[in-house]
Amino acid sequence: MIFIAESGSTKCDAVFLNEDGTENCRLEMMGLNPQHHNSLEIRQQLGNHLHILELSSSVSHVYFYGAGCSSPEANQIVEDALRVFFTKASISVAEDLLAVAHATCSGETAICCILGTGSNCFYYDGKTSHMGISGLGYILGDEGSAGDIGKKLIKDFLHEKLPDDIKEKLIKRYQLNRNEIVKRVYRTEGANVYLASFSAFVGEHKEHPYCHALIKESLKAFVQLHILYFKNAQQVPVHFVGSVAYHFCEILKEILAANGLQMGKIMQRPLDGLIEYHRGAGQR
Repeated sequence: MIFIAESGSTKCDAVFLNEDGTENCRLEMMGLNPQHHNSLEIRQQLGNHLHILELSSSVSHVYFYGAGCSSPEANQIVEDALRVFFTKASISVAEDLLAVAHATCSGETAICCILGTGSNCFYYDGKTSHMGISGLGYILGDEGSAGDIGKKLIKDFLHEKLPDDIKEKLIKRYQLNRNEIVKRVYRTEGANVYLASFSAFVGEHKEHPYCHALIKESLKAFVQLHILYFKNAQQVPVHFVGSVAYHFCEILKEILAANGLQMGKIMQRPLDGLIEYHRGAGQR
């Protein structure tokens, strides 16, 4: 049996595959990011799922792809937690970027992008990932992400720049006030996820001129800073995974077309593509 998990900062999608490649079961849990969670916290979250407790002893291979799995030290945090349950398995922990490449590229050259809670972008030559200048996190980067969109909305709220109708709906929905925002952003954990949560509100009102412009500004910055960073960007397809890319795909397509870029695949979640990849010959 094979266990595949793909984790962002907000949620983690996982699946158990039987030996013949058929699905045994899927599960969803909170995001498991070693930059924000230690091994004990990840272990506790894994232990909350009955399927993991029941099936883990039958698993021979674990493939974990995750946000924040960008160094040997971070990857070890995740591996230590997985090892408690998957005692008989070989365990591979890799960055979420590799999940995008495996899910979308089929071994072909492309630019791969993540637009979810955070954002990232890299060039894939069919075998190896080549990083650009993205991956700076929600404070210094994450252009085009849910976190960036949410942060722009909250900044405009605090600076009293929101249109009256959007401000009224935002306050009614979240009971916002300055002190609570400052507390959640600066004094508690998970500020990136908190800010990203407001992107759902923007999405619900994406036809409003203000929200449409906010989304477009954020996505345009991502395209111009990170995709066009690669000199041959206009010669290869550009693939996307993540909730922002999926829900705002029409705006994204418009921006890519304006910059002479070729839209590739858009996946809300890359797990289906990973299943096909690991079903392939020699990938187990």
